[in-house]
Amino acid sequence: MATMKVTFPLQIQTAKNYSGKVTSIKKKLNTFTDDSFFKNMYMHFQTIRQPKTGIVSNFPWCCFLALKWKLSEPIRHKCIEMEMKDFIDIINRIYNLQSEVEGLYDNNKILLSIRRMIVNQKLYQVPMKLELNTLARQYYWYANYGGGYFQRNFEKLYGLTLEEYYKISAYFALLSCVEDNKESVYIASNVYIIHLIPYFSPETLKNYLNLVSVKWSELRAFMVQFRDEQQKDIEYFLDTPMLSKPFIQIDEGLVVLSKHILRASLSGLVPSLLKKDLGSAYKDKFGKAMENYIETLLTEVFPKVKTERQIKELYRKHQVSEKTKVVDFILEEDEGNVYIDSKAIEPDKTVKYSNTAVVIKQRLGNSFIKGVLQGLDCARTINKINGNKKSKRDSLIIITHMDHYISTGKTIEDMLDNSFFKMIEEKNGELPINKERIYYMTIDEFEFMVEVCRLKKINITSIIDACSKDDSSSSTQKFNVMMHIHKIYPEGIPDREIIVKTRDYLFEDLIESMKNSKSHWDGRVRDYLTIKQFLLS
Repeated sequence: MATMKVTFPLQIQTAKNYSGKVTSIKKKLNTFTDDSFFKNMYMHFQTIRQPKTGIVSNFPWCCFLALKWKLSEPIRHKCIEMEMKDFIDIINRIYNLQSEVEGLYDNNKILLSIRRMIVNQKLYQVPMKLELNTLARQYYWYANYGGGYFQRNFEKLYGLTLEEYYKISAYFALLSCVEDNKESVYIASNVYIIHLIPYFSPETLKNYLNLVSVKWSELRAFMVQFRDEQQKDIEYFLDTPMLSKPFIQIDEGLVVLSKHILRASLSGLVPSLLKKDLGSAYKDKFGKAMENYIETLLTEVFPKVKTERQIKELYRKHQVSEKTKVVDFILEEDEGNVYIDSKAIEPDKTVKYSNTAVVIKQRLGNSFIKGVLQGLDCARTINKINGNKKSKRDSLIIITHMDHYISTGKTIEDMLDNSFFKMIEEKNGELPINKERIYYMTIDEFEFMVEVCRLKKINITSIIDACSKDDSSSSTQKFNVMMHIHKIYPEGIPDREIIVKTRDYLFEDLIESMKNSKSHWDGRVRDYLTIKQFLLS
């Protein structure tokens, strides 16, 4: 009897009904009052279901999607009170929607589909220390680079100085670190008003709250802006609108539904606002600030660093065409060169949440992928100038401002375009840097990596050796460079001195003022009530 040979896994294809199930969930949500839904969501985040797993065990991305759907749909006249069991049922139904989204069982899209599911959850897993460091580093950049450009424009646009924004944000970020076994928090107005005034004026605090909060009475109007009429499945993976307004103002204080959302918002808000309002002029200034910061990082630890200006001088000396690409830095180490390019970019929602390779590649072409082409062209040229053959230990690092969730050159090939490097080789010959030694990392990751080099007295080439070795096997492969760094230095990486100093600067004066604030407010009940009313107006 003949036997049939099956050469591929059998997949059961079922009809997808994402939009239909979303409509059903929205109808159910609409039977409950806004107040009772909100209270249940707040209480849901008061306990972390599995402390070892963290807040992701509460399915926060599902909760925030439920919040968006609840408040962006037209309100019904007769609603009932929601019980916690009703809330959990809704969240489980939203969680199960992921099996309805397109691409999860498509072999051509499976890697990108899994990637966007991981990205969706990663927001709620960022360590507290990393978020506080990002806040401090940003303030250091804006205060020390750009010749006052950032300060002038921020104050002109939003009515408070960058120092005021970052100091108030540092206060709320610090407050969010208390009771880290709870994700939601309520901050009574008598707490934050007494702590922050008179160090800041009532007008400054009001301008700050206008930027970062939304009143409960206006939350529906705010959410309606984000309503997706077509109910496309990409909405399942999008960032919550609460990232732009992490505080909800109620009469007696501020409600924070997620401390992770709060800290991510406070560190992401200034770059996002300035980029939106100032456009390309801001991007140019910010790019230069990040580049200058990276130069300082490198020259503090490594003796042989060539800058872009020095690379261009070398090109001119050897009559290299002006069209030849350069990188921002070349770190010359005994075992090989490390080519480093800075890209002060953040991923847009298409890059983060699409699972269509060609669309993502198009969006990344002008900067993210361009960095690979620049690095390879520069390495090829330097080898030619020096009369060197390809070094197997040369590497390329492209540093981004925020994570794009594509960690290596090999990932570009695996996820976005399997002919990407083949086309480069057909045009220019052998790759001067192996694709397995091309790494993308955020400024946080790069800063930690340099600090590990300083502490362990090792070089970047040896770290790339370890990363590429682990990433060559699916059993040891890592999602990002930070995971590699923690493996290399598991005892915990201390912060760079300038980060510690900036963090102290943001916190110390305010903490001192908070100690004396109680005496300032003694017997001034009427003043307090006037200011509270002003802030709520």
